[in-house]
Amino acid sequence: MALTENLTVLFTDLVGSTELTSALTVEAADELRRQHFSLLRQAIASHGGTEVKSLGDGLMVVFTSAASALACAVVMQQLVERHGATADLPLLMRIGVSAGELVREGDDYFGEPVIEASRLCGDADGGQILVADLVRALAGRRCPLAFSSRGCSSSRACRTRS
Repeated sequence: MALTENLTVLFTDLVGSTELTSALTVEAADELRRQHFSLLRQAIASHGGTEVKSLGDGLMVVFTSAASALACAVVMQQLVERHGATADLPLLMRIGVSAGELVREGDDYFGEPVIEASRLCGDADGGQILVADLVRALAGRRCPLAFSSRGCSSSRACRTRS
C-alpha cells in the first residue's frame, strides 16, 4: 500500500563529476566519491533529513521541514566548496528543492515535487540552489536566506557563494 506524505525533497548533483573522476586514478576517484557523500550525509544527519537514494554523484533526500531542507542545502554547498578548496579540486554542486505531497512506495518517493526538485537541480548552476516558491513559503521566517527570482513562475534561486 502506498502512503502519501507532505515532505520537502532535495536533489544534489556534482557538476562535471564524470570529467573530474576521469582525470583521477580509480582509487582517487573512489576516495573523492566517499568523501563527497560523507560530507553530504553529515549535513543531512544534522538537519533531520532522510536519504532516499544515491544517484551516482548525487543524492535524493526528504525532510519534514522546508526550513531544515534549505539549511541543509546551504551547509552542503559550503562543505563541498571547502572540500574542493582544500583538495585543490574544482568542486561545484547544484541543488534543487521542492515540496508537496509525495507518494511513498517502500523506501522510495514519487510525485510532482520529486520531478520538480530533480528538474530544478538539473537547471541550477554550480554553487546554486534552486527552490520552488512553495518551499520558500513553507520555510517562511525560519529561513533567513536571501532569495532572488529565477524568472519563472515556480522557482527561486538561492546563492550560497559570494
